[in-house]
Amino acid sequence: MLSLCAVVFLAGCEEKVITMDGSADARVDAMIKSYIDELASAEHGWIADVMTDEGYYRFYMTFTDDNKVTMYTDNINYPSLNGVPKTSTFNIRSLQRPTLSFDTYSYLTIINDPDNNISGGSGNMGLGTDFEFEIDSYADGVFSLTGRVNRVDASLRKATAEEETSIKAGGLMAVLVDVITYKQGLNCHFPVGDAQVNVLFNGRSNTFFYEDESGNVTETTCFTQIEQNKDVDLVEPVVIAGKTITGFAWKADTQSYSAIVDGAEVAVEDQVDPIFPLHQMLGPGKLYTVMQTVLQMFPSMAQADNQFGYHMMSAYQFLTTRFGMPLNVVQLEFTTSESGQPRLIMAWQVGRFMGYYTYYLTFNEEEDQFTITKMTFEDDSIGNGQVFYQGAAKTFADFWVGKTFKIEWTPVTFGSYVMGQLSLVDDGGMPAEWYGALFS
Repeated sequence: MLSLCAVVFLAGCEEKVITMDGSADARVDAMIKSYIDELASAEHGWIADVMTDEGYYRFYMTFTDDNKVTMYTDNINYPSLNGVPKTSTFNIRSLQRPTLSFDTYSYLTIINDPDNNISGGSGNMGLGTDFEFEIDSYADGVFSLTGRVNRVDASLRKATAEEETSIKAGGLMAVLVDVITYKQGLNCHFPVGDAQVNVLFNGRSNTFFYEDESGNVTETTCFTQIEQNKDVDLVEPVVIAGKTITGFAWKADTQSYSAIVDGAEVAVEDQVDPIFPLHQMLGPGKLYTVMQTVLQMFPSMAQADNQFGYHMMSAYQFLTTRFGMPLNVVQLEFTTSESGQPRLIMAWQVGRFMGYYTYYLTFNEEEDQFTITKMTFEDDSIGNGQVFYQGAAKTFADFWVGKTFKIEWTPVTFGSYVMGQLSLVDDGGMPAEWYGALFS
């Protein structure tokens, strides 16, 4: 009798465990089906915001219940894709939690591509984003998501009829291009208390410049999201002089922006002269000490248009042919020697190797200019710079010596980076402008 009861007891336990597992699986399957049904049933599709190294990329998506997804992208690096739908597949799988996967080639694949020439990224890591997303929650028509590999923030929210119409007519890219080119060549500013704040609209981010309490120019950059009505929302509010800036409202009647400061609208003005000239911020010991340049920053490689574009392209082609490695990045670092002499260290990333050239400078602060007096290899301890110093690459490196450059803001844009330029002062009718993303 005891043996029989033990067998019955164990059998009952085993049956109970199987029942619980089955219920859990059934609940997960039901949840996944409900998510797919919800995605497919949205009348006007979905707005997807996916964080990257450059800020949020925005997509418009429509889903079907047979695992098809059609996308539009705001990737302005590919203007030919503007307003062009692309259909691929998706799936929702049960991993650690329900996970939305875009499992065939889509517009998300482009920004994840390890080929830097495709994604626009660096280090063969794409834009540091994801194409598989854990579903954290769904409420009030919004999916909150987290990237499975890089843990980026993402979301899906239901689009409106107006957004659907605008996006299918090319609106995703249009609003980005419009804000980047807003008042192009002019300097935008608005008051916050007694201070003037200079703002750069960079598309996926905004950069603010203002004087702090000590009179030093300070820079704050924040990611943005641009709506189809052209409003610019700051992902995180910015506090300047004790007041909170949350975004910019587009005024269609005046074709201008107003900053939202402590909930009130403040008109954004513009002028030709910069509020804060770049020479106040770029140089040894200043706000920005580094300029990073890639070949794609140059609008033209023709020598008559820009000698720098021509020389960098020539060096790129020479190094690729001579060493089988491209000139990926040229970085300029403004620094000083131990004796306090201003210097410019030029670092070349050729393939996976770094080479260095050191230029000595004299500054003319009143004219926003500096002159390069000589070049050395004193910081090229490994010797790669001397190896690269051949052919067209040598011509490029030598071009800087003995010339005077003016430090300026630039109308040239590149992604969400804050950009500046060095312009050859006496160009002899052959302009030479060096563009670069600015870093501290």
